[in-house]
Amino acid sequence: MSASLNKNQITSGLNEEEPLPDMKWRVLKACQWCAQRRRRDEEPYQACGACKEVIYCSKECQKAHWPLHKGPCRVSVQFQKTLRDEKGRAKEIAVFKKWHSTHWTVLTHTFMCALNYAAEPSIAACHFLFITVSPKPNHHSRSIPTAKKYTVTGAFVLTEAEGRGIMAANGPGQADRILNNIEASAEHQRARGKGNTLGRMLLGLEMEDGSRVLDCVTLQLPRPELAMASMQNSAWGPDDDWLSHLKRALENGVVFHSVAVP
Repeated sequence: MSASLNKNQITSGLNEEEPLPDMKWRVLKACQWCAQRRRRDEEPYQACGACKEVIYCSKECQKAHWPLHKGPCRVSVQFQKTLRDEKGRAKEIAVFKKWHSTHWTVLTHTFMCALNYAAEPSIAACHFLFITVSPKPNHHSRSIPTAKKYTVTGAFVLTEAEGRGIMAANGPGQADRILNNIEASAEHQRARGKGNTLGRMLLGLEMEDGSRVLDCVTLQLPRPELAMASMQNSAWGPDDDWLSHLKRALENGVVFHSVAVP
């Protein structure tokens, strides 16, 4: 299930105490708590006043989500402060987060294929999919859309122990904090009456200065039977060269829409 990447090349990225908020919801114009999409005739949803990275359809949803959001929110605010004097780096990381949020559907489909999730759904709880990317030479150009700014340099499936090893490079206790945050996200799903499995993905950005940024994101996976239908409809399944499919989709700036919604 692995693809070309030397594991010795994996290095630490952000030295944070908790993972950053998931920008996917803002990109999708969806409430972070109830996942309701904003209609075109509605007023814009209000962003978190501190981190500005998540949005809510109401004050009630913001209040309900706060116990889960306050940790990532605090880290994001601190991180923004540390990067205030490094505007270029801060902007690069923000673009990277927007890039993988834009492609969350194709990344979810890749996760399902790489781990053969439809056939072995339990594997999602004890493995990670790790993907590294690097900026394209002309990625700073405004003529290049966000969806096409990065190139995948490697990807492979990690065991729980390997994933913990990568996250631990960000600092003592980092792996436990990230995994606890993922469990909190699962509780969030259960609180909303959703029993969906959460996939775990590590995304590494190879910066131009030689450093690497590591981001951990969760993926809401459909039921196994819907995952199988999605693979059949897309003609892209676990027996195919999923890395080549992923590279092709991202190279063409494809925003994948075939992941089934439970």
